[in-house]
Amino acid sequence: MNLKAISLSVLSIIVAATATAAEPERFTITGHVTNVPDSTVVELCREEGRMLKTVALDTIIDGRIFFSDTISEPKQMYRLTGASRGLPSYLAPIWVEPGAEITITGDGTLYPLWDISSTIPNQASRGALVKATLPEFAELLQCYVEETEAIKHLYIDLKGAEEYLKEGWDKINSIRDAYGPLEKAVEIKKLAYMGSAPIDEVWLDEFSYFAENVYRHPDSELRETVMAIFGRLTPEQLETETGQKINDYLTMESILNEGDKMTDGTLYDLQGNAHTLGELAGKYILLDFWSRGCGPCVASMPEADEVAGQYADRLAFVSISSDPEAEWKEFLAGKESKVIQWNQLLDGQPGLAARYGGFAVPHYVLISPDGIIVAKWSGYGAGSLRQKLSEQMKDKR
Repeated sequence: MNLKAISLSVLSIIVAATATAAEPERFTITGHVTNVPDSTVVELCREEGRMLKTVALDTIIDGRIFFSDTISEPKQMYRLTGASRGLPSYLAPIWVEPGAEITITGDGTLYPLWDISSTIPNQASRGALVKATLPEFAELLQCYVEETEAIKHLYIDLKGAEEYLKEGWDKINSIRDAYGPLEKAVEIKKLAYMGSAPIDEVWLDEFSYFAENVYRHPDSELRETVMAIFGRLTPEQLETETGQKINDYLTMESILNEGDKMTDGTLYDLQGNAHTLGELAGKYILLDFWSRGCGPCVASMPEADEVAGQYADRLAFVSISSDPEAEWKEFLAGKESKVIQWNQLLDGQPGLAARYGGFAVPHYVLISPDGIIVAKWSGYGAGSLRQKLSEQMKDKR
């Protein structure tokens, strides 16, 4: 065989191998659980940005569970959740990869406590973390069952009738008050475990929650413990995507409040051009932190466009999305608006949203022409933007 033939042969092997590697490969999740009523439905979901997409539903009969899907990524975290009444409201992580065979065993309806076994190291790390929080975590899950059932009873069985709302919400709030100490006990046990457990991907993801929490609540009694554990991270671990997020939360300046001077950052428009809030100096600026997976955020868009036009001479309305670039651009494609659409493109890193306290969306921040925060509020209901801006912009010319 001549050299050219050998080269073509090698090239064909490389092309074939690349094509095979790119093809989706099936994984399976099979299981058997006891003391779970027949017809109980469990759901397998996948996170897409800030949205949760259902991959499959399975109805448990005789304790049998089966899910299957295809995946081409090396590894991805899916979520197991309950779709029937009598189950806790919780997203239990399941890691999958091409060709994986995953097994589930367990007893009872508290599915986050089921044992999930596979060759993927993340799953074993998660299992060890769960075991470290027992029995408090099991008690907390049972409280979540009671809370979920109380909400469904009020809004499904009683159809949210006004005469039942006060009594219903009194019960829901009493359940939440009761499980508050349990949540704190679980957090304390987690941190005690994480103080000496191996630092891996699961550890970093879990610790990022604590980092965000103490940033949001600087007076948290857990802050000292979190900062001590933070010292365990190596420079290499801090350079990972999650490590950078943790470092940002634990080293960044505090959340800005009304009366504080605004902060700025690099933001990108739909064409990829870089901008800063400083470009809008001389006008009031209304920041709207949002995500396409937030129902009220999406519902607010027509009203946002209306008020952006109404106050265009003295107000710049800036919507700042937290969605990944591709999903953000896809959602806004073809939509015309008077609202400025920007994104920091930080892929889950804190950025301006954290500095302005935009953890729950939609979150609004009104900044004066001289760069002072004059108002902050969260949530949306029909007419609320019109009313809020009418109050804030009155006599401001």
